[in-house]
Amino acid sequence: MIVGLKPVLVSADETPTAWQLAKCRFYEETWRDMLAHFGPGALSEQFVDQNERFIAAHCLQRIEVCPKTENDLAVANALTLGTMNGDVGGTFLPFRCD
Repeated sequence: MIVGLKPVLVSADETPTAWQLAKCRFYEETWRDMLAHFGPGALSEQFVDQNERFIAAHCLQRIEVCPKTENDLAVANALTLGTMNGDVGGTFLPFRCD
């Protein structure tokens, strides 16, 4: 049997580790690059809001970020590849749709 690992999240009264903050900075930098590349209005408002909330929470809260459009999906894919190339594990990423 294979057991999936769930990321450990920090509660409001705990201080994030240096590695947690570094992963979030890397994600945020990649996100900002994608926003600049695609330009204003190219991504769905919901996708932008969800990513901004994830970053504002220092990437520690389980905020669902769901790509809905082709451009959203392209950015989600770029963020996934970029963060994995930066040694940030896939379990860190917020992409999920219910």
